[in-house]
Amino acid sequence: MSSFLGPLYTLWLEDFEVDARKIHIRDRGELFNLAEIKTVCSPRSIDVSEDLINMYFDYIAQFHTDEVDTNHVFIKLSGENKGQPLEYTDVVALVQRLRDKTGIYFTPHMLRHTSLTELRKAGWRDEHLMNRAGHAHIQTTMQMYIHPSDEDIRKDWENAQERMKINKENKEKNE
Repeated sequence: MSSFLGPLYTLWLEDFEVDARKIHIRDRGELFNLAEIKTVCSPRSIDVSEDLINMYFDYIAQFHTDEVDTNHVFIKLSGENKGQPLEYTDVVALVQRLRDKTGIYFTPHMLRHTSLTELRKAGWRDEHLMNRAGHAHIQTTMQMYIHPSDEDIRKDWENAQERMKINKENKEKNE
């Protein structure tokens, strides 16, 4: 779970480049909250949606008040350590509470797999997925993180069949 969570609780306010809609993921080594990015190609920038940037602004305005003395983005929202940087154990506890409440088993790392799979389905090229994930090898991304459904495979087959049919018809017309 930590390889997905690492970037989450290592993010600092200055890692968000709001005008460019980017988040810069930086390897800072292990931090005092035990956060550490473990992907090989960790220093990278990822593009994010305008909606995410707006949510970031809303979150910062609501929770990063004058009493907060950290530049970590994600902080504890209640309790005696309110305003302190979020730690791995905090996220693990949150995920467990959500699983208990919903009855749905998931891990934060599953969100990483789902994100990359959905980007692939949306037409992202393999090398772009690899860069976004921070992997050194395309095989890691494609073999471990991309999970097409049977329906996805069927649609790709049907689309390929249609393209081959069109290409064959065009070739016959040109002969």
